[in-house]
Amino acid sequence: MKKILIILITFISFSCKAQQPVIPLEDLGTDFANGTYLKDVNNDLDKFVGTWIMTTPISKLTIKLRKIEQYNRGSYFLDVLVGEYKYELNGSTVVNTLPNFLDLSIEPYNHCIVGSRIIYKGQYPACSTCSITENRVSLFFTDPDELTRGYLNPGGIALRHKIENGIEKMEAKIFIDGPVFMPENAPSNFQLPTGEYTLTKQ
Repeated sequence: MKKILIILITFISFSCKAQQPVIPLEDLGTDFANGTYLKDVNNDLDKFVGTWIMTTPISKLTIKLRKIEQYNRGSYFLDVLVGEYKYELNGSTVVNTLPNFLDLSIEPYNHCIVGSRIIYKGQYPACSTCSITENRVSLFFTDPDELTRGYLNPGGIALRHKIENGIEKMEAKIFIDGPVFMPENAPSNFQLPTGEYTLTKQ
């Protein structure tokens, strides 16, 4: 019995020492130890979870986002947003990746929208109307048309959460991230064009 007790105490002591280090998600990009968990301690990602829609007289954009906690990236873990989207123009569907949204066989970083980088007012793409203390999220954005637009991938999408008159809204700025060497006569934009979109939570 005494031997069992000693083994149990030793095991508990070892487990405590080997406890996973946790740091804020804002520290993504800095040096940290293997096995570290970059946690969304301020719940910045939670604000964007859900279904968001923008409707105009000629177009409709739907973006769905969900949060995955403690995703294993190999040498570290982190909380991450994944999402998909649908863009309609003049009553026709231009691009639709929403069927992949809840497909758990898809690796998180193979979704068309994915990431968890926290950005501030002056970080690219800059936000002139953001407050100094306001956090945004920058994610990778991918066009599923790899055959003719693969050279544009991955782009980026910066998300800003705000509340107007009690209504939750999300500003989404889609951009091409970095220099692009386009093939001759190739499309110069995503199927969902770059630019700024304001969507409302459903």
